[in-house]
Amino acid sequence: MTNSVITKKQISDMISEEFRYFFDLRLDSVTSDLQQPFQLLAEAINLFCKFTNINKKAELFFNLGNQGTAFSPDFVFQYHINPPAIHIYYNHCIFFNLHISKQCDSRMQIAMYLEELAHCYMNISDEILVKKVVCSMYPLVRYNELEDQYEINE
Repeated sequence: MTNSVITKKQISDMISEEFRYFFDLRLDSVTSDLQQPFQLLAEAINLFCKFTNINKKAELFFNLGNQGTAFSPDFVFQYHINPPAIHIYYNHCIFFNLHISKQCDSRMQIAMYLEELAHCYMNISDEILVKKVVCSMYPLVRYNELEDQYEINE
């Protein structure tokens, strides 16, 4: 049995209309097994927009592994996300590894998506600071400074 397809428009429609312009989803369609990560990404974007004044557009790329090809009107290039990183932000582009993130708890996925959004739209380069900002926006996780990782608030 094959998976049904989810279109870019369906994914984009999950993002608040007033903010869609600022999130250039670089995909045409995906199989329905990826619906949950995209729903959680949209949830993270909508939450993030409640705390920020978005004023720039970014390109969001998605792959099922730590490498892929990025297509844009301005460029085409091959990329590789070096472990232990799962998602990365670089120069107004966010690269998401959906294969790894979809294996995580939904609250952790939202925290990870928020972190990359904060890097991109809030220009936060410090990894500790960005995690603290994420936790202030999303109280379902906390930052464990000793382990340098998010933890779920039960």
